[in-house]
Amino acid sequence: MGIIEIISGVLLLAVCALIIVVVAMQETKGGLGTISGETGSYFDKNRGQTKEAMLARASKIGGGALFLLTCVVLAVEKFL
Repeated sequence: MGIIEIISGVLLLAVCALIIVVVAMQETKGGLGTISGETGSYFDKNRGQTKEAMLARASKIGGGALFLLTCVVLAVEKFL
């Protein structure tokens, strides 16, 4: 087991923990049984600028990209 593989594994665990924390910080938007529809309120129109929207964006883009990059590095290291 090489040093890069160990560092990549630890980094992968840290990224996974970060994704869990960011997702846990988000507010729930309803359960599985709720019917989502357009309410047309002012809050719905400016949803992209709220704290929840930034957390959702961070968990999708940042967390997903970091997770993918770390997995690719770990996989490439195993085959080299």
